[in-house]
Amino acid sequence: MCSFATHVRVCYPKGDGISSQEHMLDNSLLRTCVWVMGAIGCTGNLIVLLGRLFAPTNNVVHSLYLRNLALSDLLMGVYLFIIAAADQHYRGVYLRHQYTWRHSYTCSLCGFLSTLSCESSVLILSLVTWDRFVSVTQPLARKQPSPKAAALTLLVLWCLAAVVALAPLSHLAGGYFGDEFYGSNGVCLSLHIHEPYAMY
Repeated sequence: MCSFATHVRVCYPKGDGISSQEHMLDNSLLRTCVWVMGAIGCTGNLIVLLGRLFAPTNNVVHSLYLRNLALSDLLMGVYLFIIAAADQHYRGVYLRHQYTWRHSYTCSLCGFLSTLSCESSVLILSLVTWDRFVSVTQPLARKQPSPKAAALTLLVLWCLAAVVALAPLSHLAGGYFGDEFYGSNGVCLSLHIHEPYAMY
């Protein structure tokens, strides 16, 4: 807030590398990319989800993996749309509302969605990779997992990803993650690669 004091020559923190005093997404290219990637992510993954749900398939397990992967990636598209809408809402007046935004439930939801999407995508991709690897290296010795076993495995992976994403929001961690794990920057990601706090 020292930027409101015109006599202060050097203002800390200087920024988080994403937002400015006026805009939540300061860079116009970044702003455009968020809208475009959100639209592509939601549209593409919805097409995959609907296609895999209604199109007949011989490999039910593989289709189940792809549907879950599309769902996890769809969550990232939803996250991007929320961030793009918030940027549009706070355009030109971000500094006045940045504290309220970063400590809002919507920002926490954004952080949860982005982390859940990333973690679940990695876990599901690892499962698909392992499944393909075993199918190629041991094509005759391995029995294809049943749809029920595959669904149970995916449920465990989703629960694991949800626990990782919810942990920073939970008070059960005893303050380990701090008060601003997702709210340390305007896009509500746990990006602790800059120095957004004042140095003493």
